[in-house]
Amino acid sequence: MVFVVMVAMSQGASAVQNHEDKRAEQLAHALAGRWNLTATITESSASPVRFAVTMGCRPTALGAAADCTFSARLPGAGPMEASAVIGYNADDGRVYWMEISSAGEFHAHRGQWSGDTIEFEPLQFTSHAATSVEHLTLTLPSDGALLLKSTTTTGATSSALEVKGKRQAQTR
Repeated sequence: MVFVVMVAMSQGASAVQNHEDKRAEQLAHALAGRWNLTATITESSASPVRFAVTMGCRPTALGAAADCTFSARLPGAGPMEASAVIGYNADDGRVYWMEISSAGEFHAHRGQWSGDTIEFEPLQFTSHAATSVEHLTLTLPSDGALLLKSTTTTGATSSALEVKGKRQAQTR
């Protein structure tokens, strides 16, 4: 009986793998590695603040997604960390970005991938009892480069975040 169940499960998994296009693997590969990024955040009328961000991503779920961690030290706020799983769903043609941060934010973004850019739908979320709307775009213009733009509006205030940089060269 156990053998029959295992065979049935493996046939189902093969059918799913054959159904998927290669965009999931392409996305996981494009994000994989260790990244040195520079971030600039501008809040309402304040001067822009720059800081370094490190990002590490590895393929997960047999290459169907990327498992990423982010860390930074925000001037005046201290250390920040976030974890995200980012993957492409061939069934609905969307990229999913699910993230949890040390700032207490829980995000589940959904977006369309066209060319080298993923444009995510506006995300409404609540953090620290305030409702916000975030607009997020991820661009992977060439192998080893990344540009992320996020604009968040909370009531009458807004913040713009731009993160860009390159993947570190791999050493053996």
